Amino acid sequence: MPVAQIMTADEYLDRPRPLQHRLSELWLADTEADAILVFHRSTATAPDFDVGVEVRRDEILTSPLLPGFELALERLFG
Repeated sequence: MPVAQIMTADEYLDRPRPLQHRLSELWLADTEADAILVFHRSTATAPDFDVGVEVRRDEILTSPLLPGFELALERLFG
């Protein structure tokens, strides 16, 4: 089940690393660059995020974990 939590970069960095190992995918919003950084694991057993993609303001954010979900970042960063 997908879970969302809004936090600052400092809050994320202060978070215990073991909790990060439970995540399949992580989205970080870069409000200065109007982009979302998407990190995920190449396999279910990968020990850490090993694939990263930057989705920019003029692109559409999707996720294999959320079939049918599409978010035009222009709407988010307007």
